[in-house]
This record gives sequence, C-alpha cells and structure tokens, in this order.
Amino acid sequence: MLKFVDRMTGAPVKEAYCDRGYRGHNHTGDTIVHIAGNKRGMTRSLRKWLRRRCAIESIIGHLKSDNRIDRNYLKGAIGDTINALLCGCGANIRKLIAAFFLSVEFIVEMCEKLARNLMKTGAMKLQPYRNVA
Repeated sequence: MLKFVDRMTGAPVKEAYCDRGYRGHNHTGDTIVHIAGNKRGMTRSLRKWLRRRCAIESIIGHLKSDNRIDRNYLKGAIGDTINALLCGCGANIRKLIAAFFLSVEFIVEMCEKLARNLMKTGAMKLQPYRNVA
C-alpha cells in the first residue's frame, strides 16, 4: 500500500500511522510505520496523530453507511474516484442543509421570544382579525 501511495503522490511517505491489522507486513524502506495500540515510547505528537487517524476512520465508516458505498456501481478507477467525490459532496450538502434549517429554526425561536416579551410588557397587543371585504 505504501508503494502505491508513493507512486500516486510522487513523494515518498515519511511516516505511516496504521492499525493493528498492518502488523506482519514487514515493510522495508525509509518509511517509519507507527502501529496503534503500542503504549511504550509514545510521544504527545504521536498520540495526536493516532487520535486523528481514529477520527478519520469513524468519518469514513459513517460515509459508507450513510451513502451506501458498500458497493461501487461505477466501473473502473475513474468510477471509484467519481463515487468517492460524490459521496463527499453528498455529505457536505447534508451538513449545509442541516446548518440552514438550524439557523432558520433559531431565527423563528428568537422572533417568538421577542413577541412574547413584547406582549408581556404591553408594548404589543394583538388585534382581532377583521375581514375588510
């Protein structure tokens, strides 16, 4: 996998942060492989990177379940790329929609509080509806 990343990016990987499933691959090269779960010799920076990796794994898991990317229906390497990009776009659109509705809900709630306060103080009185026609 590290050779594939080297080939795709054109730059050698200096450090790789892996889970316990990567044990036994006996990677030979200049890359330093850090495996999660080792308690000895962990610096603060190393713990930070491993926590970051765990956060990314959970996001990928949610993307797989939310976007149903258990199976890719698009053909070839281009299909894999398109599928990943569309899943990311879908996740971002869901975030935007949620933020929009939260902001609308917040504005409506503030208007209701303002109206209640004005009615309590007597600054605003509701007039009965009259049909003018």
